[in-house]
Amino acid sequence: MRADRGPDWTPIDTLGIRSRDAYQTRHTYATTALMAGVNPAYISRQLGHRNAAMLFKHYSRWIDGADGGREAAKLEVLYGGGEGGAAGAGQM
Repeated sequence: MRADRGPDWTPIDTLGIRSRDAYQTRHTYATTALMAGVNPAYISRQLGHRNAAMLFKHYSRWIDGADGGREAAKLEVLYGGGEGGAAGAGQM
């Protein structure tokens, strides 16, 4: 960095990214982690919550669909007659 820049200058300003305070950064972290399929209980602990209830209350919309269908595929294997599933093994 050049010394003649004012105290408010940051590389983020130069890139045209709007400034965010720490609280907004927490939201970004939680949202992107959920969208990547990170375990909600782990994210909740990272944010300092007592349990995952707060995370589910505020971020549940980011969980659905963010898994690329992985969770639905698990249920299909379990209940849809896929190999190893309950329906396929006659355990229903």
